[in-house]
Amino acid sequence: VVPMLTLTALEEAGGLQITTEVVEVKVWKLPLPGGEQLEIVAIPGGEHTIGSPADERDKATALNWYAGDRDGCRDPRTGEPLDAEAARRVELAPCWLVRHLVSQRQWQAVVKAVEPVERELDESPGAAKAESLWDLHGQPGELAVNQVTWNDSQEWLRRLNRWLSEQWLVLGGAGEPLQLALPGEGQWEAACRAGAATPFHFGDTLDAHWAPYDASYGFGLGRKGPKLKQPGVNGGCGLVNRYGLAEMHGQLFEWCADSWHPNPVGEGWRADGLPWGGEDVDLAERGSGQRGWKLLRGGSWLGVPHLCRAANRDGYSPDFDGAVIGLRPCCCPSPPGSLLGS
Repeated sequence: VVPMLTLTALEEAGGLQITTEVVEVKVWKLPLPGGEQLEIVAIPGGEHTIGSPADERDKATALNWYAGDRDGCRDPRTGEPLDAEAARRVELAPCWLVRHLVSQRQWQAVVKAVEPVERELDESPGAAKAESLWDLHGQPGELAVNQVTWNDSQEWLRRLNRWLSEQWLVLGGAGEPLQLALPGEGQWEAACRAGAATPFHFGDTLDAHWAPYDASYGFGLGRKGPKLKQPGVNGGCGLVNRYGLAEMHGQLFEWCADSWHPNPVGEGWRADGLPWGGEDVDLAERGSGQRGWKLLRGGSWLGVPHLCRAANRDGYSPDFDGAVIGLRPCCCPSPPGSLLGS
């Protein structure tokens, strides 16, 4: 069990009421090749509410942008922006999510140690470079790995799962080998919110000192800050949500396993929170080039704060390797305790 710092900021009487709290979080450590490891925390099962209410601050701004730039994000009957963040309830099975985005060093450890399964991978994707003394010496290699495609993320996970299967008994594992995957969007958002119904798990606003995003733009009463040049060191802000997850707002957009469906409650949507695959029916009927896209969550270091809200959804081609994209795996349903001492 590890003590971690979280906070909640709620607007009251024209100001922010900020409450800090130390939460004790159970953390499992999953070995990787070369002595690296992933830290994993539990996401409780049960009913979770995801999406956003109609009057959430800056939601309309986001929906209007998507209506103009994403096929299928406008209601064909009314011409109004589709509610791509429709509030909905999901009933989740317990699952486990990695605390931080995969780091450069973790990515490299798997790529170097495990032979390709279906495709080659770059050992060092992305252009982010360690610049500060802390990056270079305090946490070398802990910059979040970026510029990874959905397809490359899947290959990295295939290699890691192969290595875990081969090394399971050597590592002291019991039962079936643990296998990791990209999360479903219901799993991701429930994990991000950690029970919060506000735009951010922090509460009503985002602040330049709490998350890595483009803080030259404000949201609510949060303080502004500088525009960032690249993703940062994992854990650099020192704050987590109540489940122990860091950098869920900003840092990098995170690939989910789902296909891109502009309407989150369209035909076939998953009330169990698991990945919703297959081409979107409406996009396929339109002949849209976006019909093969995959889902992104979480915002980025380059993104404005309203695109870092818990409910914000987007998609892109599975071969897109933008500087604002990374990955955070999950494992479900096998608990990690069979290997990790719980």
